[in-house]
Amino acid sequence: MTRNPSSMAGNALLPGRNVDRAARASQTRSRWRVLEPLVRGLVGALLLAAALAKAHEGITSPAPGERWGPIVQVQAEWFLGLWLLSGWLPRASRGCAIVLFAVFLVVTLGSAWRGETDCGCFGKLKVSPFITAGIDLLALAALILTQPLARRKIVQPGSPPMTRRMTLLGVFLLVALPGAGAGAGLGVWLMAAAEPARLSQEGMIQGSGPVIVEPAGWEARRLPLLAHIDIQERLAAGRWTVILVHHDCERCRETVSDMLKSDVPREEGSIALIETPPYAPAELWPNVLGDQPPENGARRVVLGRLSAEHDWFVETPLLFALEEGIVQRVRHAHDLARDQKVSVEPSAPSNESERGDLPTTKVRLGDTLPAAPITHELGYLEPGEVRQGRFVLENILDRAVTISRIQIECSCTEVTDTATPITIKPKGHATIPFTFTAPEVKSHYAKRIILHTDHPTQGTVALAVSARIGLPLVAEPAVVRFEGGEAGNSQEQFITLRNEGREPVRILYATSTHPAFVAKVPRLTLEPGGQGRIPITMTPPGGESHPTRKLEARVTLHTSLRAQPTVTVTVDVDHGAAQPD
Repeated sequence: MTRNPSSMAGNALLPGRNVDRAARASQTRSRWRVLEPLVRGLVGALLLAAALAKAHEGITSPAPGERWGPIVQVQAEWFLGLWLLSGWLPRASRGCAIVLFAVFLVVTLGSAWRGETDCGCFGKLKVSPFITAGIDLLALAALILTQPLARRKIVQPGSPPMTRRMTLLGVFLLVALPGAGAGAGLGVWLMAAAEPARLSQEGMIQGSGPVIVEPAGWEARRLPLLAHIDIQERLAAGRWTVILVHHDCERCRETVSDMLKSDVPREEGSIALIETPPYAPAELWPNVLGDQPPENGARRVVLGRLSAEHDWFVETPLLFALEEGIVQRVRHAHDLARDQKVSVEPSAPSNESERGDLPTTKVRLGDTLPAAPITHELGYLEPGEVRQGRFVLENILDRAVTISRIQIECSCTEVTDTATPITIKPKGHATIPFTFTAPEVKSHYAKRIILHTDHPTQGTVALAVSARIGLPLVAEPAVVRFEGGEAGNSQEQFITLRNEGREPVRILYATSTHPAFVAKVPRLTLEPGGQGRIPITMTPPGGESHPTRKLEARVTLHTSLRAQPTVTVTVDVDHGAAQPD
């Protein structure tokens, strides 16, 4: 058989061609492999940034509902990011990263298909799902193309094998695992703390913000509030009727007074009147309770206080029957009215809730809500005066918001013509009308209304009703600020004192907590609805006896009004701010 020489020559060249192709492919792979540490570092940093962004959103703007899903996702990204940066077992970390970014790509493409404008991958930073899908695809391609370099096993004489790998493993375990564990624990604690606070059955406070006291399920259990009451040891023994009250709640005062007058057997135990902060003046409750000598057969009354370390939200009056610290019964104001014939008449439904001239406070339900209550200011009211108002809730979200329940801190405020649940359509609004009856106690009244909602970032919305009850004098401005000046050069500013009451008031004299500030009180009588100006003079102190740069004091105006004998304003000056050190 005869062979073609040219064919033989071509075949002889084939091995060389294959070697060249293999060499070029090897060089290409080598160039990609050189980039592997850079790609691994960038992907690890991207995962850490995403984890931190999600954690920040979970802490600052928590969404109601399940917490473990976001926490697990944050910790997975944190763990894998540190793993990639450590360089330990690079093939395994690269494989996990490829799987994770493939899942990310599917999820972001699904978000883009549904028309969502934010993928949610970077917390509060709004990023389009199309952009995120492009990042995921780029990271996935880079991870696939850049394989880790093969490592040769080189054992130096006299040194143990795998020393470097064990060192990397030790560093990784010392940094990644404790960091992930501590981050998970901190994330659980902070995300739980961002929830509206609740009092557990064991008396533990879970979350931050107002502690909402909800006694459902407390019967036949130890009173969870005991650990937070100053007379807990006394309440833990014997039989007690415990009443939680606000000192400026008229319904609370009526309930206590009617219970003392009612014919209740002494076997029911003593009465513990537990006041929630802010506390009453020292003379208030003795005036309400009167003398209670034990020999007259009346039930003994003990005064106690709920701890001021927390901001309590209690729907008062709230009554517990205790025996050896165990809750036997729980009763609210309407239960007391039925059981003890307390005269508690609900307000008649108002037909004015849709009137345009009703005082209105608007509340915008957007992506975030203020932490402080949104307050409806009623101004000055006489004790016993009745006022109406309303909150108008505007839903500016693209989804409906449902109000499932309304809680009112004080029974002096009643929400009228409103039945829950209330669903507010996207771009729609809802009205929460209320009727307020001013209590007899003269005070700066402020009580809250809590709306429980399915808002995407805040499960509760805090509203408030405030008023000055029986305190007709108002000083404006409440804070007077002077500019710094040279020692001995006086400055003068004025405050305006307004009388919103029904009787004339004389301004008697003024006192100051610092000699640099002097209020010059003229012969001044404020008629009902009248006002007057009062000058305050500031003379900057000098010498070594006044080394402080910041001065602050209180100026108190003394009046002839028994209900409001003093009015206080704050005065301050940045002394010597313009002078060089």
